[in-house]
Amino acid sequence: MKVFKDRLKKVMVDQNINQVELSRICGVSRSTVSKWMSGDSEPTKARRNEIAEAFDLPENYFEEIVIPKKRIETLTPKEVAYLMGMGVSTIEKGLIQGTFPWGYAIRTSENTHRYFINAKKFFVTEMISV
Repeated sequence: MKVFKDRLKKVMVDQNINQVELSRICGVSRSTVSKWMSGDSEPTKARRNEIAEAFDLPENYFEEIVIPKKRIETLTPKEVAYLMGMGVSTIEKGLIQGTFPWGYAIRTSENTHRYFINAKKFFVTEMISV
C-alpha cells in the first residue's frame, strides 16, 4: 500500500491539487481519499489505472514497477561523438567514468561495456538542436 500512497501524494503535489479536488476527479468521497492518503485502504487496480489515466500518467503508475508510456530515445556513442566533435573512445571513456550527466556505461559479464545515452538530456545539457 505504501507505493500507492506515496505516488498519490507525489501526483497531488505535482498537479497542485488537494484531497477535495482529488475526490471530485475520482468520483469518491473525501473520506475514501483520506483513507488512501493514510494508507488505510487502496483502490482496486482498475480504479488505480483510471486515476493514472486522469492525470496522463502510465497506466501502471501506482504499481511497484512503472513502464513508461513510450520508450526513452537514446543515442549511440558514435552519434554523440559526431555531434560533439570528439572521438568515440573519448565519449565511451567519459561514460565509463561517469563524467557525462546524460549517459552511463555498464560493464557486461563479457567484460565489455554497454552504453546508455538519454537523447533528451543530451540535447538539453549540451544545448544542441537538430
